[in-house]
Amino acid sequence: MNAYSTPGASDSSDVQQASTTTDRTVQGDLRVSAVFSDHMVLQQRKPIAVFGSAPTGRGVTARILSDDEVISEAASSAGDDGRWMISMPKLPAGGPYTLTVDDGRHTVLYTDVMVGEVWLAGGQSNMELALRDSRDGRSVAAAAHDTHIRFYNSPQTGVIDDKAGAESAWRPADGAHSGDMSAVAFYFARKLRKEMPNDLTIGIVDCYHGGTSISCWTDQETLERTDQGRRYLDRFHQAIAGRTQQQLDERTALWEAASDAWNADVATARRNDPQITWRDLHARYGECPWPPPANTTSHFRPTGLFNAMLARLAPYSIAGFLWYQGEEDESYCNDYEVMLRQLIGLWRRVWCDDTLPFLIVQLPQWISQEDRDNADTLRWPVIRQAQWTVAESTPNTYIIITMDCGEFDNIHPVDKQTPGERLADVALSKIYSIDESDVSSPSLVTAHRAPGNKAVLMFRHACGLHFSDAICAPKADEGEQEPAFIRLPDSSGFELAGSDGHYHPAQAAISSDCTTQEESVEGGDGMVTLFSPHVTNPTHVRYAWRSWGPAPMFNEQDLPAAPFATALK
Repeated sequence: MNAYSTPGASDSSDVQQASTTTDRTVQGDLRVSAVFSDHMVLQQRKPIAVFGSAPTGRGVTARILSDDEVISEAASSAGDDGRWMISMPKLPAGGPYTLTVDDGRHTVLYTDVMVGEVWLAGGQSNMELALRDSRDGRSVAAAAHDTHIRFYNSPQTGVIDDKAGAESAWRPADGAHSGDMSAVAFYFARKLRKEMPNDLTIGIVDCYHGGTSISCWTDQETLERTDQGRRYLDRFHQAIAGRTQQQLDERTALWEAASDAWNADVATARRNDPQITWRDLHARYGECPWPPPANTTSHFRPTGLFNAMLARLAPYSIAGFLWYQGEEDESYCNDYEVMLRQLIGLWRRVWCDDTLPFLIVQLPQWISQEDRDNADTLRWPVIRQAQWTVAESTPNTYIIITMDCGEFDNIHPVDKQTPGERLADVALSKIYSIDESDVSSPSLVTAHRAPGNKAVLMFRHACGLHFSDAICAPKADEGEQEPAFIRLPDSSGFELAGSDGHYHPAQAAISSDCTTQEESVEGGDGMVTLFSPHVTNPTHVRYAWRSWGPAPMFNEQDLPAAPFATALK
């Protein structure tokens, strides 16, 4: 695919507010992890992890103060590797507080510290897409004035970079800064702020990088554990084989120059003509220079961002993870289920909590003009199915369906409010138990053959099941409107296949839902009947099994049905 880049202070006189030093993370030989800064948000009702480095054996004490009164205190010592980690007692939401970290010689001090809810937002470019670049994002950012939404943008480095860490900081999502925040994460945080009690402060730790594979966010040991992970490593090692580091760097520099020039040309063209198509852009400037060449220091190499970005955040206390990624792995879609399952387990282990919630954004609809003109590779449906399967089979893991959020020939859809708020709805319902409404999309329970060469499907979470106008469905003739409970084959999104394995579009009729009958013994609350005159003995069925195609079925919460492919019983 093309990924467009887009208890007070010590007696020492060496007491310094972290944000005023050249390297705000360091005082003498005491270092505090870069994720700690003024304006940070600490996780409520969990032990608060504070960590960094110091000479081996050096004792370090952390204190949280409210108006000079110590309200939480704990200490630890640096180990043989120079690292220290302090687990401070739990605190309820509140603030602003002061956090001090003291080794008896030096003190690092942080102000305007809040205790609230903290989520880590990870993935690639669609999680990275900034609020200012999303639909209505500049006006939303300009109007933002809630300093109780705060975010930390992790430095995007392929290798550990202490200077970049020192330059990073927590910021309030106000008019001056919110445009830099992940748009998905902003809308997620904004809805949590609105719906959660007690005027909580919401913190987002942004940890993402455009164009990155899931292997970039996984460690070496985990990748080596499975055939799927080893294949990523093998491809990387083959790509750098026989080249010196100088040769790798020279090749990378050439690519960076070409990529920067291409992106600058495209940005200028889109400013001049916001409606210009990717086809026209490609005709004018050529294809995006992608993928980048392999390099041992690249952001895009396996394990690189896990080590340089993610691991340096752990174990900062958080409520859970948000994950929007998968586009870059379409060429290896059949390996994605194993990779995602491993990543979730790894991240939870790194945070020493195998129950941490993991919320997944299923890939929306997308296809390039080129693939639409030639042939759909059907790789995105496989990625979507992998995401769905992992979410359904992994404890405390949830998924949102975004089949109504894509854009044709634009891999970066600008509607980020919908996925952000759907993630928030899931968190409010499943994690915080605040909202009792059904936040799940319609999903298949059973699929059976029926007399007359038909198929009968039962769905759960299907109250008010209906067909709606959808981004990919052919439009009815002017003045006509298709019924809410029937769709003709070309616009239903459903397909049937017989023993020959060839799928044909099927007519679909919603014949019952939970508003008209009791829940069925099969566990579903919505029924759909399918028929195709081209399939005399249907054996398989699928829905929305296209990178881009009709997907018009929704429940009464206006949540789109989950795509699927399965055999009929």
